[in-house]
Amino acid sequence: MTFNFGLNTGLGFGTGFTGFNSGYQSCSIDYSKLNTYTNSIMNQFNSMAYSPINEFAVSSSMPNWFNNVASCFNVNFGNSGFLNTPANFTFSTAVDPSKKTADKTTTTTTTTATPEQKAKADRKAAEEKTKQDKIQKQANEICEKLYVAMKGAGTDNKAVDEALAEITEDNILEVMETYIQQYSEDMDGETLIESLQNEYWVGWSGKLTSITNGLKTKLAARASKMGLDAEAKSFKAKVSAENNSWWNIKDEVVNNHFNTLLAAMITKRNQG
Repeated sequence: MTFNFGLNTGLGFGTGFTGFNSGYQSCSIDYSKLNTYTNSIMNQFNSMAYSPINEFAVSSSMPNWFNNVASCFNVNFGNSGFLNTPANFTFSTAVDPSKKTADKTTTTTTTTATPEQKAKADRKAAEEKTKQDKIQKQANEICEKLYVAMKGAGTDNKAVDEALAEITEDNILEVMETYIQQYSEDMDGETLIESLQNEYWVGWSGKLTSITNGLKTKLAARASKMGLDAEAKSFKAKVSAENNSWWNIKDEVVNNHFNTLLAAMITKRNQG
């Protein structure tokens, strides 16, 4: 479908859009792609309920979603058009059909996997699933121990210490995500970091600072393995700076730093 709209000198087109042109221009819309992107973001919004991590994940994926939506619109501005677009928006200029050149023919060779290659790929996939199942089992057990140790009046410090010692850079993402998915609602909407903060206070022999610094190191290491090295370095620096404040440490700031990196990691994982 194609429709026309006019952009006159000084006229704003939507929030953040300004431009001018000497006449009407055309814009084509790929409704199939637009519908796909819209459904995708709506599914993410639906998953936000009772999940602080999913809220952060949706927030971090919004710029990409806006770019995807923008890419569904193919706008022809002619030779004299001018448009200022908000950050993270991109538009492509339509090609005049009369000026199109013949497409070059490209020959693509499709390679069919041999039975040996397929068997090898299947084995690798099975091994990866077995490994991930083991990690998730560990995460489930660690989260249950922490929940039991912290739920209700009092704290089983020994149980907390033992559970935290079982967290590694290989399972920390699953632990922190599983805690939110399975126990957050019963713990007043808390993340794992928030639950630990409510059990201990920073002045108590520095225990809370020691805990968050340990989890910080493991989470950053996992993020770096996932290709988020810059985000991991920034996260470590921010948490360290806050923890070095000692008596002035703000729990909510530390928790937000953890949530921000977790959201980036979940988004990265979901993108494959």
